[in-house]
Amino acid sequence: MRTDSRATAASPGRAVPRDTKPVPVDSKKMPADRSVPTIAPEVEAPASPSVAEPISLLSQEAASEFRSRWDTIQSGFVDDPRRTVQEAAELVEEAMARLAEFFAEKREHVKREENMATEDLRQTLRHYRLLLNRLF
Repeated sequence: MRTDSRATAASPGRAVPRDTKPVPVDSKKMPADRSVPTIAPEVEAPASPSVAEPISLLSQEAASEFRSRWDTIQSGFVDDPRRTVQEAAELVEEAMARLAEFFAEKREHVKREENMATEDLRQTLRHYRLLLNRLF
């Protein structure tokens, strides 16, 4: 790559690449205004450089329903912002309640099953990690 030796205000004294091209952005990995990030199914980043395994917190059907409702709610903002924000808050509360149920069931299952298989425990831990990674 050829560089331009002229300094810029952002990088005084540093060479600037002449033929720099924009880096493509994967819009699927970036949060969109229409997404519900804590419930939408995604591929979780692997802990090591191995192949990513798909993991979802809710079923495809439930995630699709939440996304569809979000799209409908969001489209009403221009006409009635206050109502739209109230409906969005209700949808978020419902999504959080659904997630709370999901994790409560997992927690109860772990408590009940004293001899739970290591693979089942690993999957449960992956779900916890996925949620926390999406929140933080």
